[in-house]
Parts: sequence; structure tokens; C-alpha cells
Amino acid sequence: FENDEFAKMLYYPNGVDIKTYIAESAVDYKFVVLYQEEKIGFIHFYYNSLLNKYTYVGGLHPSKFNSGLGVYLSVAILDYMFAKIERKEIFSGVFSYNNRSYKMLLAIGFKVYKQTTEKHMMSLTLKDFNNSEFVNRIKQRVKYTVIWL
Repeated sequence: FENDEFAKMLYYPNGVDIKTYIAESAVDYKFVVLYQEEKIGFIHFYYNSLLNKYTYVGGLHPSKFNSGLGVYLSVAILDYMFAKIERKEIFSGVFSYNNRSYKMLLAIGFKVYKQTTEKHMMSLTLKDFNNSEFVNRIKQRVKYTVIWL
């Protein structure tokens, strides 16, 4: 969270205060990502009770950009969340300048439902996720463990 590029990509323009992030909303799902025992990112599913929907945001440390880990991480956590939540649609938004994340979300099966000058608003259904050949190839390669604290 303290890395400028990382904070800008996710919580532009102010970044995020880690204590507030951890303390807020008990119905959200929050994950710290470890790869080979190194903390490399986080994932947050915000829950909106009025709309009964989860919004997905996550980040990978910039040192891991273009490594493929972001794609593997996203597929693993979305697979986990679709098994965990009742409503089988997950939403996300990505800043227009963040081409790397935008292309990854499209490849996983997210579809744009609204576009603004600053963001692509996207959604992913369980059906689109599970019917993606790309996602299914990754699911065969990835193994993950969720540890609750």
C-alpha cells in the first residue's frame, strides 16, 4: 500500500490507509496474497448490501507486474469466491489508464457494462467465468490455499 504506483492504480489519488482498510466492513472479504512465502498483493471484495453484490479490487506489487502472477491470482480467488457467495456475479471497475488490469479482466471473462471517462465498469458471471477456455487452462495449473485469521 505504501508503493506510489500500487496505491495510484487502486485508490487514486489518495492511496489507502492500511488500518482503515483492515477495520472497515466486516462483511467484506479481504485477502493478503503470499507467493513462495513473500507478500505480493491483496484482494478485496466490497459488499454492497443494498444491491446484494460484491465488487472486486486487487493489487499486485509492481515488482511482480508482467510475471503472470496477477492472472493466476485473479483466477484462483474468483474461483474461490464464486464457490463461497450466493449471487453468481462479481463486479469490478478499472481506471482507463490501467491497460494491464483491463486486458486481464477481459481475458478472464469480465464484460464492460458502463464506461466513464475515468473507469471501465465491468461484471463477471459464473457462467462466463466457467466457460472461458483461458480460465479453465489456468485452473488446471493453479493450486491455492486460503488460510483464515
